Amino acid sequence: MLFLYGGTNDHFQAYSRISEQTSIANGHGWANLTAQRHERLSASTQMLSLFVPNKATCLPDLYPLPLDHVPTPGLGEMRRLLKEDTGVMFCDDLIEASLPANRYDSSPWKLTDSHWSDYGSLLVANSILRRLAVTPIESHWVECEPHFSAGDLGSRFGEKVGVQVIREVACELPTPLCVFDSGGGSLDGASMGRRVEWECEDAPIGSSSLVVGNSFAGTGLRRNHLVYWFSRMFRRTVFLHAASVPTDVREAYRPDIVLFQGLERFMRLVPVDEYTAQQCEAVYEVRA
Repeated sequence: MLFLYGGTNDHFQAYSRISEQTSIANGHGWANLTAQRHERLSASTQMLSLFVPNKATCLPDLYPLPLDHVPTPGLGEMRRLLKEDTGVMFCDDLIEASLPANRYDSSPWKLTDSHWSDYGSLLVANSILRRLAVTPIESHWVECEPHFSAGDLGSRFGEKVGVQVIREVACELPTPLCVFDSGGGSLDGASMGRRVEWECEDAPIGSSSLVVGNSFAGTGLRRNHLVYWFSRMFRRTVFLHAASVPTDVREAYRPDIVLFQGLERFMRLVPVDEYTAQQCEAVYEVRA
């Protein structure tokens, strides 16, 4: 099992006693921002916030270094402050599925990747659907053509390491149509400001959803993206890769449901919601 360490996404220090007070302060900042977002949007749309725990938080016994706190103090403080808010989710089903007694038959995490697996993504998608009072997606395991999966951590040691995939999660879902992608269909979804729109005429939910998040929410082009499942369940799904929820989110995207997806390791920075949709998307245009 490989974990992130070092680099721009290094988050090991967030588990240490040295960073405890800073982490708690960031938890306060995120809790305040989340409460403000819900107050701002809940009158005209259904607003949910989902915070994904680190792989190390879900699998602390497999992490090769000692962790002083699990989860990080900031995430723990945020959970405490928002425990009464039913619109905020912390992936409890994912954490339970990661327990030693549950993880080996159907692992919610990829072995050589910092992201969750297809199964983990579907597990969380179903948790969200239940929170929306919608019937979850039925699934089963099937054998597939064996193929090699390296993951984003598979090349950290020179020669690629990975796993041989021999089965996958199967679901009977309609096929959506991608009607817009500022990334031109690129499978590399780690680009701030990217917008992808999906339409699905046969979707079981006739509503429009907007997902603001990072590579865990994803573009919908990979099976371990939350948007992969959303695009098949909602009539219209928009993904915006951003840390801020645009100030004009209702006017720009016309969503019935807004989901913000955050990540524990990104909690060291508290964003501000001071940008329009056009400004959020322009970041991608500059980097493209």
